[in-house]
Amino acid sequence: FLSGMIAHHEGAVDMAKLFLKAPQKEQDPKVTAWATDVIKVQEKEIAEMKTLLKPLGGIEESAYAPMKKAMQHMLDEGKNLGPNMRFVELMLPHHAMALEMSVPALLSSNNPAVLNLAENIIISQAKEMRQFKTWISEHGTK
Repeated sequence: FLSGMIAHHEGAVDMAKLFLKAPQKEQDPKVTAWATDVIKVQEKEIAEMKTLLKPLGGIEESAYAPMKKAMQHMLDEGKNLGPNMRFVELMLPHHAMALEMSVPALLSSNNPAVLNLAENIIISQAKEMRQFKTWISEHGTK
C-alpha cells in the first residue's frame, strides 16, 4: 500500500505542477487552489509514508514501479483539454484509484499510522472528487 501510494501521490504532484505551468491568466483560481493543495498535502504524506517504510527496508519496487508507470501514462492523457478541465478531469479517476488502494489498507492493516493515512486519503479525496464534479458541471465538459 505505502510503496504504491508513494508513486500514486508523486503522480498527483506531477499533475498539479504541470497544471501550474499553464499561463496564470488561463488558470481558474479554484483549480489553482486545488493544485497547490495537492502538492502541499501529498508531499507531506509522501514524506510520512517514506518514514513508515524506513524500518521495513524502504520502498518496495514491485509495488512502486508499476504505479509510477501508470502515473506517467496518466500525465499523457487529456492533452486536448484546457489546463483547468484537464487537471480536474484527470484528478477524478486519479482520486478514485487512491480510494481503491486505501480501502483494503483500512480493512487489513493493524498499524495505527497506516490506518490514519488510509482514512485521511479516503475522506479528503472523496470530498475533493465531489468538488471536482460540481466544478465540471458548472464549467461544461470541455
